Order: sequence, then C-alpha cells, then structure tokens
Amino acid sequence: MNKIYSTTVQEDAEGNAFIEIPTEVLTQLDWNEGDDLVWDETEVCDDDGEFKGAVIFKINENKA
Repeated sequence: MNKIYSTTVQEDAEGNAFIEIPTEVLTQLDWNEGDDLVWDETEVCDDDGEFKGAVIFKINENKA
C-alpha cells in the first residue's frame, strides 16, 4: 500500500525554504539529518482537483 504525505513549505529567519518530513518517512527511507535531497515539481490530482506537489529523493553518494 502506498501512503501520501503532505506538508507545507516553511521559511526560516534567513528566508530559506524548508519542509518537515515525518519521522516515519525518514525511518522507512533510511534518511538522516544532513542527507542531500533533490526534489522534482509535479502535479498531484485527487478528489479535490489538481495542485502542485513534489517528488523528493536522496542523492546516492555511492554512484560510480
């Protein structure tokens, strides 16, 4: 079963954008604070219509 999580983009005191990723997601993906993540913008469709979304993935540092 797939799960969909939603979060709001926030801004720190210096104007840097960030999101909070739920602990459950971090654990399942084996992501840790300080990991380099990349995101791709996408459109998400549900029963309420379409809205902007993102797909987030970790950069694999061990690529050859």
